[in-house]
Amino acid sequence: MEREQNKELLRENQALWSRLDGVLSIISNHSYTDEGFDAFTSGIVNILEQALEAQATALYTVEEFGFRAHGTSQGCKDLCLDAEFISTGSGILTQALRSRKTLQLQKVETEKDGSVVLVEAASQIRARVRSPFAFQFETIYCAPVFSYDRVVAIILVGWVQEHHNDYDDVRILETLAGYLSVELVAMVTQIEQTRSHKLSKARNEIIQTLQGRSNIDERAACDIIRASAQVVPLHALLLEAKAFDSNMNIIMFEENLEHEHLIECSYSAKEIIPEGKNIEELDEKHPFALWLGRHTDLSRGFAILLDDGDDTHPIRIFIAYRALGERPFDEKERNFFSALGLSVKEHLTQEREHASDAKIALALQAGLRNNLPDTKNMTCSSLYISATASAVVGGDFFDLYELDENHVVIVMGDVSGKGVEAAAMASLVKTAVAAYAWENLDPASMITSLNKLFLNFSRLETFASMVVVSFDLIHHQAIYCSAGHPPAMIIHKHGGSPSTLELLTVQSPIVGAFEDLEYHNGGFTFAKDDIVYLYTDGTTEARSREGDFFGEDLLRESLLKASSKDVKIIPQIILSEIQQFSGYDLHDDIAMVAARINV
Repeated sequence: MEREQNKELLRENQALWSRLDGVLSIISNHSYTDEGFDAFTSGIVNILEQALEAQATALYTVEEFGFRAHGTSQGCKDLCLDAEFISTGSGILTQALRSRKTLQLQKVETEKDGSVVLVEAASQIRARVRSPFAFQFETIYCAPVFSYDRVVAIILVGWVQEHHNDYDDVRILETLAGYLSVELVAMVTQIEQTRSHKLSKARNEIIQTLQGRSNIDERAACDIIRASAQVVPLHALLLEAKAFDSNMNIIMFEENLEHEHLIECSYSAKEIIPEGKNIEELDEKHPFALWLGRHTDLSRGFAILLDDGDDTHPIRIFIAYRALGERPFDEKERNFFSALGLSVKEHLTQEREHASDAKIALALQAGLRNNLPDTKNMTCSSLYISATASAVVGGDFFDLYELDENHVVIVMGDVSGKGVEAAAMASLVKTAVAAYAWENLDPASMITSLNKLFLNFSRLETFASMVVVSFDLIHHQAIYCSAGHPPAMIIHKHGGSPSTLELLTVQSPIVGAFEDLEYHNGGFTFAKDDIVYLYTDGTTEARSREGDFFGEDLLRESLLKASSKDVKIIPQIILSEIQQFSGYDLHDDIAMVAARINV
């Protein structure tokens, strides 16, 4: 007798595992991706529906404000019970969440107000619920899926006809819930990590599209909205106003975020987002949300300040919202909008400061790279080109000081950094060199004094390279000091003989790095028609597409060839060589000076 009972129990277990086999095969062959998760949950509920001979099966994950459907069977779809999100309330899922055990529910009656009375088989406890699922079925099973002691999901099964309490069905559900307790949490965790990465990447890409913008025009605002909608399902509005206290106009986007129409709004920007904030949550307590709810299907959302406007550009606010019945924004999505608003604000602030600094720097540098004047005994030419057309003004500078018709000083330098500080220091250096030159200081003494000036007036990381050349045109001699700067060159013409090139190789340390540095003078002689050539390091450090430097050797070769031309066009000839070499892709500013001796 006992043997027969054991055989019967074995047959029951084999039948049970046979019914579970399809479901378990899906669990063992899942993929940790968004698409794989959808296929995973859909496969489970459809096979489970067949295994239990039910009319509908669904799997819901437990979220902050309710339950999100991650898998609904074909039966649910046929009965229009495949809502994406169900809010926490008096429904069956809430009952299952609170009970923390598998429920076997039978419908007892339907009330006149549309609610349904259910009775739980084990406890015989009655409950009145409002739920489309309860209204459709006579018997409903709910099985919680646990992660440790927390319910993370609920499996829901329904039968249109009364389904007698079946212990095997309960065992199938609870066995499945046990298997899912590990797999489901692992998959959701992986997917959430992937989603966090996508949201962060999307925010960074949005900010990258704003490079160079100091305000958000309508087109940029629409691009931000559409880019956000690619990673966060949402409905969108764009609000515009001339000032924070003036009424706003609302551009309403259709579902595809392409077509739009305008409605008037009696609210001002400061009534929607308090001044000083970049994002405001729109919930049932927010007056604007209540007003907007009467004109749209908004349930909850966010107002994100894209541009706080100025005298020439309007304020623009992005409204992202979900409709009634849709899943509210979760924590990751709320963080995305908050970070987006903050990032846009920081970007615009930086761009506006950048633009302001650039204007100041341009004003400071108006005289830093002006064309050098010719003197009675010297013909000069100069050139400066930015690495890009929009480059921030840097610290390259040059100038000529004619002490008298036979004594001239030329300076060229490059202050580290960009913008206002570099331009201010370059302007200071030019002014100081002019003063030192009129004091008849030699170049090394000038740079020694400049080193002290730098250490007193600049930040620790600000320094400069420069070369100062002092010409005595009566005795055809020159003294120079090259402080960390590329070596100047002189072309000796030799009358009708081939020209030769001399490299001015005496070097001293850079300016502004340390106190008590020693700077040394070098010297050279020159003759009529000789050409002195000075340049910054952007000249030799220009790169070809293969990564090769233009270099000093190629510069010397180009300079020797160009020296037969008019000195006025030599810098332009050298620049053309560099541009062709680099494929017109310069990565640093370039400055040059060429001076021909006429006596």
